[in-house]
Amino acid sequence: MNAFALVANDVKKLAEFYRDKLGFRLLELSDEFAYLMFSDEKGPGLAIVSRRGFVEELVKTRLQAK
Repeated sequence: MNAFALVANDVKKLAEFYRDKLGFRLLELSDEFAYLMFSDEKGPGLAIVSRRGFVEELVKTRLQAK
C-alpha cells in the first residue's frame, strides 16, 4: 500500500490538523490536494483530496470507461 486517501471539504485545514496535532510531515499542499507522511521512515503516506477534485476525477474516469 502506497497511501491512504481522505476526501475533505477543506484540504488545507485538514492537512494542518494532521501536521500540527498528529505530527505528520507535510510534503505537498494546494487547494485541491495535500500529501503527508506518517514519519521520516519509508512507508505509506496520507493523501487528502478536495471533494470537488474527487468528484471531477470520478466523472472523468467514468466517462473514459464508456
